[in-house]
Amino acid sequence: MRKVVLGVVLVCMLAGFVSGCSGQAAPKDEEITTAALNGTYKLGDITVTLVNGKFEKEAAPGSATKARVTVWGKPVLGDVNGDGWKEAVLVLVHEPGGTGTFYYVVVLGKNKSSQKYTSTNAVLLGDRIAPKNLSIAGGTITANYTDRKPNEPMTTQPSVDVVKKLAVTGETLKEVK
Repeated sequence: MRKVVLGVVLVCMLAGFVSGCSGQAAPKDEEITTAALNGTYKLGDITVTLVNGKFEKEAAPGSATKARVTVWGKPVLGDVNGDGWKEAVLVLVHEPGGTGTFYYVVVLGKNKSSQKYTSTNAVLLGDRIAPKNLSIAGGTITANYTDRKPNEPMTTQPSVDVVKKLAVTGETLKEVK
C-alpha cells in the first residue's frame, strides 16, 4: 500500500513539475481578455494602445475628424502558438478618418519568461468587409467574412464568402493555405 501511495505522490509531483516547469501559472481567461482589450498593436505604419477596446485620436492636427480603432466582437481565446498557454485573437477595426474601414487580425499572448503581453503583426482582412466569425482550432485561426468581387466598387454590399486561415510562426502571424 505504501508503494502505491508513494507512486501516486510521485506521479502527481511529476505532473505538477511538467505543467509548471516555467515556474509561472498560465494566465486566466479574464486576465488575457483584459490584456487584449488594453493591448498595444501595430496596424501597418501606426501603433495604437487600446483602452477598454477603443482607441481614438485626431485624424490630423486640429481636425474635428477622429481616427478610431475598435475591437470587433470579442477576443477569441486559444493556444495558437503551441506553448500550452492561451492567446487572444482579435479583429481590429481601423477607421482612419476617411471612407475606409479596415479590418485586421492580431494575436496577443503572454510570454512565459518575461511575463509580458506582446502582440503579433496585424494581418489585413480587407476594407469595408462584413466579418462573420473568428475561431481557433489546432493552432489555426479561421476568419470568416464577406467581401466584394474583384473590380466591384466599394459602394457594393459585400456578397462573396471568404475564409482566411492564419497561424503564428515564431512571433509572426501569417496567412496559411
